[in-house]
Amino acid sequence: METRIARKRDQIITEQVARETPWVMLVLAVLIVFFDTGFALVGIIAPLGYYISDVIQGLFFVSCALAIKSGLIPLRYTPWIFASAIVVNALALSYQYSVDNTGTAVGVIVMTMVLFGGLLAMWKPFLISAGIMVAIVAYALITYNPDFAAGWIVTVLTGVGASAALLFARRRSAWELAVASITIEDLAIRDQATGLLNRHGLHESAVHLRAMAARADSPVFVVFVDIVGLKQVNDTFGHTMGDRVIERVAQAVSATSRDADVVARWGGDEFLVLGIGPTPSMQEFIERIYLHLDDSEISHAWDCEISLGCANGVDRDLFSLIQEADEAMYASRQM
Repeated sequence: METRIARKRDQIITEQVARETPWVMLVLAVLIVFFDTGFALVGIIAPLGYYISDVIQGLFFVSCALAIKSGLIPLRYTPWIFASAIVVNALALSYQYSVDNTGTAVGVIVMTMVLFGGLLAMWKPFLISAGIMVAIVAYALITYNPDFAAGWIVTVLTGVGASAALLFARRRSAWELAVASITIEDLAIRDQATGLLNRHGLHESAVHLRAMAARADSPVFVVFVDIVGLKQVNDTFGHTMGDRVIERVAQAVSATSRDADVVARWGGDEFLVLGIGPTPSMQEFIERIYLHLDDSEISHAWDCEISLGCANGVDRDLFSLIQEADEAMYASRQM
């Protein structure tokens, strides 16, 4: 279950980052223009190289944003593209610090360090890009302002720690969202009384199963399982006992089936098992059901009678297979 939640969390994060990253990079490009314009308006004119570095990183941000929005970059690479953009930003700001070591550029780097982890939301690209940025900034500080380098490096590392905390919080939030999403999905495709797939879940799973069978050129089989005498149990002992019989049979059918088989509740007292390969022996199958059936609480109310029917075929319509198995089940009752 945890593996399923982790996959769902990563899917949620990947989709969120893919949606957010283009806009974040466009905003960063706008902020670069705003920053340079603001400095010019207050009379602070930086060297030409300062503005060239801003143009380069601004164009890089815009180009990456457009590539992601247009679909040229697959979703799974988006965090890495964003991490690369932040490294380019660190390079540009470190260069700016080399030509103007008043501390403004490093201050912007620290702000970036604090924020980018929460925006990135992926540990591997975060750790790699953070390590590269710390190395770049530390080199610039030690080279161009060694007297204040130690204090700034500690500040930058603190920013990285804060960024990691934001990343952890976002991933935790995504985990909780994944749990809620999976719960909702299960409510839609699973029978609440037995935990087995319902009809909707059966059809979804059957699509994948038939595709696998087609690739292997193997037949698909259907086993139709029916509880005999459930109406009498409900009429005589009440629906609570009837529900208990359904639950016990569902558990036995599930335990009898293989891990790769699809097990579903088809109706009130009917179950289906879908699998790939030759049809199992009906005699062995029903014996295994009885072997796994816990009748300790239900044997006084129910005769523990089950009837089976089966059908199989290559590239057969699912409904026709189920109908054929249903008919075979009723025919077995007459024997």
